[in-house]
Amino acid sequence: MTSMTITREELIIFALGVTLTMLAYQFVPQQLEEFKYKEYPMDRIAQNKIHVYQDNVVIDIKDLEWSSYADTGSMRPTLGAGHNGLEMVITNKTRLKIGDIVSYQSNIVKDALIVHRIVDIKYDKDGELFILKGDSNNDIDPEEIRRPMLRAVLVAIIY
Repeated sequence: MTSMTITREELIIFALGVTLTMLAYQFVPQQLEEFKYKEYPMDRIAQNKIHVYQDNVVIDIKDLEWSSYADTGSMRPTLGAGHNGLEMVITNKTRLKIGDIVSYQSNIVKDALIVHRIVDIKYDKDGELFILKGDSNNDIDPEEIRRPMLRAVLVAIIY
């Protein structure tokens, strides 16, 4: 029989993962069924970039920004009032995929960033066209979203 040693940090990360998973599945089964077929956001933070200490957590990633979210209802149950996140600034080199949650500067809603999920990516003569939708919205966002409108991609949610 082989013995295995688990470090304190590995145990904390495991416990955090189990807790977040349990919290994520505490909405009603009908909503769970609805979200079951959605694409997941890209995993952008390698485990070796997350350092958990007794008194703090360090994430070794450049260009992260702290973000707070308004409770507009469009991203329930994923985001709401009091939720915070870490967002990575989007550049021309940032790889985006269906399932990613991004913030963008709307041409319709002035002076506000919209935070919605990428549900499709199309290409035309003008380049990438991102189709976005709030998780609890029935319809996709009503405007064409191009890369220059995108500000950041959500990489972590802190409840």
